[in-house]
Amino acid sequence: MDHFNLSAKTLQKKLIGSLSLRVFYVALVLLILPLFLHTILMYHTEYKQKVKDLFVHISILGESQANYITQKMKLQERMLKRISEHVNFEKEAKENFFDSDVNAYLDMIADIVIAHEIFYLAYKAEDNLLCTATSDKTFLGDNFSTKKDFFDSLQTNENYFLDKKKDLLYITRTIYSKTTNSAAGLIVASFKPTYFVEELTFIKDFPYKVEISVMSHEGKIVASSNNNLMDQYEGKGFRLEDLDFIKDGYYLIIGKEHHMAVKIPMGKVPSYLLVDVLKQGVLSSLRRDYMMRFGVLFLFLLIIGGGGCFWLIRKISKPLSHLVQTMTEVARGDVRKKYIPGKMGFEINLLGSFFNDVVEAMMKHQHEAEKQRVEKQIVAQELKLGHSIQKEMLPVKHPDFPTLDIATGYVPAKEVSGDFYDLFKKDDDNLMIVIADTAGKGISACFYSLNIRSIFRSFALAEAELSNMMKHANELFCQDTKDSGIFVTAWVGLFDKNTKKIHYANAGHYPAFVKRNGKLIELTSDGIAFGAAPDQTTKVESFQLEKDDIFFLYTDGVIETHNEMKELYGIERLKDYLMQMKPKDSHEIVRGLMDDLNQFSGGQEQFDDITVVALRLI
Repeated sequence: MDHFNLSAKTLQKKLIGSLSLRVFYVALVLLILPLFLHTILMYHTEYKQKVKDLFVHISILGESQANYITQKMKLQERMLKRISEHVNFEKEAKENFFDSDVNAYLDMIADIVIAHEIFYLAYKAEDNLLCTATSDKTFLGDNFSTKKDFFDSLQTNENYFLDKKKDLLYITRTIYSKTTNSAAGLIVASFKPTYFVEELTFIKDFPYKVEISVMSHEGKIVASSNNNLMDQYEGKGFRLEDLDFIKDGYYLIIGKEHHMAVKIPMGKVPSYLLVDVLKQGVLSSLRRDYMMRFGVLFLFLLIIGGGGCFWLIRKISKPLSHLVQTMTEVARGDVRKKYIPGKMGFEINLLGSFFNDVVEAMMKHQHEAEKQRVEKQIVAQELKLGHSIQKEMLPVKHPDFPTLDIATGYVPAKEVSGDFYDLFKKDDDNLMIVIADTAGKGISACFYSLNIRSIFRSFALAEAELSNMMKHANELFCQDTKDSGIFVTAWVGLFDKNTKKIHYANAGHYPAFVKRNGKLIELTSDGIAFGAAPDQTTKVESFQLEKDDIFFLYTDGVIETHNEMKELYGIERLKDYLMQMKPKDSHEIVRGLMDDLNQFSGGQEQFDDITVVALRLI
């Protein structure tokens, strides 16, 4: 007794002493861990949304910058127009006069608009383009029709084109003759694309560093605020990977760096504007934001939750101590001892009440256990009776019938069901062949199977025609089943030994198989199960058997045999077996099938009886 009291006190102390740790662990697992997982999930979701928002922002930014460049180029077009109005280039070209004042004027304009060069090309004989005025004196007198890249680009573009070798953007304006109204020449201004990039890189008030590049239609970067991209070609120095969820969105990959980029067409300007942001910068910003939020929340939970746990432990320790004491008294034999709920017991009160119920129900459970034991014995006796009925329904031996080699197989399932077969002589010349499956399980299915078997035998001997036998058997069976929902599928055949013809009817059962010369023939007819409707009519068919024909019947237990993977044996495997086997007699057919089913199932317990009938015409 003293030893038990000492153990109870020790247990009480250990429980109360470790309570704080247990509450802490519960808080850690049930609060902080889900919070952490939620934060990770929200991080992933918010990252996706942030990426989408970022692409929207840089798309808007890119379009505004592309529009800015377009407007800038229109200003340069107007600048060329003003120059053409101010200078009479047609006169200069006719007189072949290279006025230094005109050149100086063009040089001054080039400095003002930050053009690389401005020059005038006059049309001469034989499609020659002669430079007669320029801001760069080295061009004076040059025949530009001999500059193939320049000339080809000039022919294939309207006002704008990009020199692939010099990476210069050209703007042209045609000068028409005032006398003939035909094209007299071209005034051309060239600009370095870096000029536009330098003007655009002043972007501020954006949370991430923005890089801007100009890319030709051929994929060459002709200007960029990122030095690593200058003069690089797509596919060699960098790659652009499409993003399905963002229009015009790409992953710009430079070596190991991944950038988020948009590619914006620049209207008439024959190039694209690439606006990109380093992906790592976005991730770092998002991580810092989330770490800050998670840290503040964790600290808040630690302070508030820790104080709450301390207060809670002190309050619930008293009900816990009382519960331990009550359990100790009951363990010593005082089953009348009850737990009294405390004010701050919460779940401890619930546990104490449950303990009280357990003690009170102890004797009731013992009584129930005894009751269940008796019920199990009754069920076992019913199963034994059911299996005995099934065994008695099957023929003890096959009827001695000339010209037929008969074999049957039956493997009962653990649970009693309603499969059976029957073979008996109607008279000296006719053999009745029946295989049936009663819906449902248990002893009731056995009784209904025994009932339909008796009805078959009675009407088989009383009726001359198979159709009448089927009709009257169904009517009588429907009277017995009433509205119970019980039905029986059956295949019934009548074999005439003289004509070797079999007359048969199928009441909702699987078709019979006849194997002849390496082919399978299905024997079935229109009809529904016995018990389904009292006024049904089952059609009777006939089939002429020949020597060495193999006739085979089965129930659904064969094709529903399953293995440990829950795969069914199936009708196709059954057909394959029947097609491949070359038996000496019917017994070999049945034995071989049983071996094949056992090998397929791997010894798994089956849910339905396996019933087969095989006949061979000899």
